[in-house]
Amino acid sequence: MGATLGSAFVTMEALGAALGSAFVSEEELGAALWGGLAGWAQWVLILLRERRKMLTGKQRSYLKALGQKIDPSVYIGKQGITENVLKEMEVGYENRELVKVKLQEGCLLDTKEAANEVAEATGAEFVQAIGRRFVLYKESKENKQIELPRK
Repeated sequence: MGATLGSAFVTMEALGAALGSAFVSEEELGAALWGGLAGWAQWVLILLRERRKMLTGKQRSYLKALGQKIDPSVYIGKQGITENVLKEMEVGYENRELVKVKLQEGCLLDTKEAANEVAEATGAEFVQAIGRRFVLYKESKENKQIELPRK
């Protein structure tokens, strides 16, 4: 599937790669394109806003250093990622902004897959995964404690 922008024919994959839209499905991108130029402009603005939320390398390094000093506050057991785990993550984000999670021995999930699933479900940023532990960051709305380095 592709689209014509100006005088160029562009595939959905090329558009997604150029805009850094790894979180966007081909259907969503196609709908925005076929929705006309106004829809396309709105879509580009949404992608740019989302891209701004991503952490830079410098910020991620800073958060990794902070994450090494904290103990896990959320544990995922054999039941996997449950509603209670997600609630506990939200509490952790609001209190500390940086949450370290440990996958218990009975948990069959892969660490990075679990981290990405929790990050997507809670709107957080993946910081790092080491062994059976991972760290996520989400800026607190009311209790901001971590000042990230400038981009």
